Amino acid sequence: MHLLVDTQSYLWLGLDPRSLSAAATEAARNPSNTLFVSIATLWEIAIKVSIGKLPLPTMIAAFIAGQESPGFTTLPVTEAHTLVASALPLIHRDPFDRMLVAQARVEGVAFVANDGLIVQYGVPVLW
Repeated sequence: MHLLVDTQSYLWLGLDPRSLSAAATEAARNPSNTLFVSIATLWEIAIKVSIGKLPLPTMIAAFIAGQESPGFTTLPVTEAHTLVASALPLIHRDPFDRMLVAQARVEGVAFVANDGLIVQYGVPVLW
């Protein structure tokens, strides 16, 4: 299975795995699954760290490097993702979440998130 993790799930995998659901934890640990982290997620984390809204126990580069060990593949933001994101209905107002929904749609992957609004976009959500 191919899975795109949202920002919160990505952070929890690295900082507090017990906060993930059992299904999300099992899917993330399954070596036959491919885990994607969007560059939009890394950008969101960098912004929040730089403005003091997200304290990390390590430098952001070290945190991201440590997350590579579970086998994350970085998903770039493409023109196709941007076009789909721009056409999404305004169910969710967070621009990062909207981009992640667009990426899940374009790439045909399940989205790992604990966000009730995401399911309204019709993408498969694992939680």
